[in-house]
Amino acid sequence: MKIERFENINARKKARVLANAVFAMARENKKLQTRFRFREQLTSSAVSVTANIAEGFPRRSNKEFRQFLPVAKASIPELRSHLYITLDQELILKDKFSELYEQTDKAAKLAPNFITCLLKRK
Repeated sequence: MKIERFENINARKKARVLANAVFAMARENKKLQTRFRFREQLTSSAVSVTANIAEGFPRRSNKEFRQFLPVAKASIPELRSHLYITLDQELILKDKFSELYEQTDKAAKLAPNFITCLLKRK
């Protein structure tokens, strides 16, 4: 099956859900609203996952596209690190942390599968 639009990539769909969840948490969290720089780093790392998939999609070849996917995948541990700090600093509750962390797992699991699929297609 040929993917015609980046919006149809499952890894990007999961990354979008994750980014929206992070933004919602940051928007609703009064403690985070006063920590501008940290909030920006948190939301930026969430956006980076979906943005790198979208940015790589229109490239001329799968080889070029594959170069963007490790960057997207690397943003997930960065986001997790920010989430741990958010938890450690008592800016979010453990249940919200767990919910967001679980979403990072879902996004992280799709990225390698997608990279493998592209490698097979060459």
